Amino acid sequence: APIMRHYLEPGDAGFDEAFGPLGKAAAAVEPIEKPPRAWYDRISFPPGLRFRRFVLGDSNQMQVRLNDDEGRLLGILWLSRGPMPV
Repeated sequence: APIMRHYLEPGDAGFDEAFGPLGKAAAAVEPIEKPPRAWYDRISFPPGLRFRRFVLGDSNQMQVRLNDDEGRLLGILWLSRGPMPV
């Protein structure tokens, strides 16, 4: 949310669309001063949840921010990797 808040202020056209019903909470989040060029976010689930696993094991997901040369947001690349035998 701090990264998203860097780009979206309450009242901006996309603010409500991006945060939906969490808009009030998002408005209270302090935006970061300078967003990272990329970041890694591994999504994991507690061991007892059955939907966290594929037949061969856990999956991994990663998000990477894509910027142009001036630092403007081009998009987010979301990679999902299921377990593969080596």
